[in-house]
Amino acid sequence: MRNADILPLHDYIVPEEESERIRIWKVWLAILVVFLHSYGEDNLLFRDGGASFGIPLWLDWTEYALTQVVTRCAVPGYFFIASVFLYRKSFTWRGNMRKKLKTLLVPYLIINTVWIGIYFTAQHISFLSSFFSRPDQFVANWTWREWVNAYVGLKMNPFIGPLWFVRELLIFNVLALVLKRLIDAAPKVILTVLAALMLLCIEPEILHRLRDGLVFFCLGYYFVKYDIHFSDVDRIPAGLLCGAYFVSLSVDVAMRDMTYQYLPRILSMGLGMLFFARFVTKIQRNTWRKKLLWFSGYGYCIYLFHENTLSLSRKVAARLLPQNTLFQVLEAVGVPLAVIAVCVAVGVILKRYLPKLYGVLTGGRKI
Repeated sequence: MRNADILPLHDYIVPEEESERIRIWKVWLAILVVFLHSYGEDNLLFRDGGASFGIPLWLDWTEYALTQVVTRCAVPGYFFIASVFLYRKSFTWRGNMRKKLKTLLVPYLIINTVWIGIYFTAQHISFLSSFFSRPDQFVANWTWREWVNAYVGLKMNPFIGPLWFVRELLIFNVLALVLKRLIDAAPKVILTVLAALMLLCIEPEILHRLRDGLVFFCLGYYFVKYDIHFSDVDRIPAGLLCGAYFVSLSVDVAMRDMTYQYLPRILSMGLGMLFFARFVTKIQRNTWRKKLLWFSGYGYCIYLFHENTLSLSRKVAARLLPQNTLFQVLEAVGVPLAVIAVCVAVGVILKRYLPKLYGVLTGGRKI
C-alpha cells in the first residue's frame, strides 16, 4: 500500500477510565436497542390470523415515548463509537477492510443464514409454524429477488433487521478515508453540509437511516480530529443538558406521526447521546462497574441475537398470558429484559464451550 493511502493522524489517546466509560455506555446502548425493537403497536401476526389487543391509550403513549423516542439515540451512538475507535489510530484502506470483513461481514452472513434456516425448518413443523408466519418471511416461497433482499436488504432491511447497521457500517468503512480527507480539507463546510442534510426530510426510510448513520459516523471523526473527550462532555452543565433533553423529548412525543417530527428527533437523538454519555457511564461503586464491564463483553451478542428472539418471545407471551393491562405492562418491561438475559446467556455458553464459533460470530471482539 502506498504511503498516501496511510491515514496520518495525531494520537487520540483514550485513557483507561474513559475506555471503561465507553464500554459502559455501550451496555446502555445495547439495552436501548432491544427496547427500541420491542414496540409492536397492538398487533402480532400469526399464521392462523393476527392477534390484536386493546392497549390502553396511556400505556401506548408511555411505551411510544420510552421505546420510540428515548431509545432513538442508541444506533447513532453505535455509529459514533465505531467511528471514534476507527479513526483514533492510523490505518490503511486494505488493512481496515481486511479487518472489517472479519468483524462485520462474516457475522452478518452467518447470523442471516442461521435464522433463515431456523425459519425454513420451523415453517414446516405444524405446532411451530404459526410463530414464523410473516408472508415476506415464508422462505419456501421466496423468489431469487427475495433471497437477494434477505442478505442485501435492497428494500430496507436484511432478513435480520438490526443487521442494517452492520451493512451501513461496512459502507462507511469503505468510504472512511474519503470522508476523512473531505473533512480535513474543509471541516467547517462539511459540518455545514452535514447539518443541512439532517434538516432534510428524506424518504424512503433506508436513505433516511443511511443519512443519519453518515452524519454520526462523521461526527465521530470530528471528535478525534479536535481531541474531544468525556471530560469535555462532563463540563456541560447538568441542569442545562437535562432540561434541553427533556424539552426535546417532549416535543418529539407531542409531534408523533407528524410530517416534521424528524426535526425535534434530530435534537433528541443528539442530546440523548450526550445525556447517556454524561450521566450513566460514571459508575463509582466498584462492584457495579465490574458487573457492567463484564456485561459489555456481550453487547454484540445482544445486538446480533435479540430481534427475532424478541419477536418470538412476544408471540409466545401473547398466546400464553392474559392480555389485560397488568400483563401488558409486565410484558412491555419483562420480555425485553428476558431477551437480553437470554442473549447474554447464549454468549456466555458459546464463549465457554464453543470459543472458536463465538469468535467467528462476534468477529473476534474482546469487548
